Amino acid sequence: MCMTRGMKQGGVTITEFQAQSGARIQLSRSREFFPGTGDRILLLTGTVNAILTALHLILSKLLAEEPAGACVLHQLLPSLR
Repeated sequence: MCMTRGMKQGGVTITEFQAQSGARIQLSRSREFFPGTGDRILLLTGTVNAILTALHLILSKLLAEEPAGACVLHQLLPSLR
């Protein structure tokens, strides 16, 4: 759940990140979660470079919004603990 605090479906953030990266970014509806979690699903599509750029933008935003972003980054990158 914490991963999506900085992301807004239909919001400026996703639109900006799509324009900057060239990737398509889709976020599941507010009540659609990955099974067994409270985490929404983020789907990135495009070229490898576009996806990596979008991922960098998303992770940078989450990291800048600590502690909200910290929980997902620590799940993805345990070495940050």
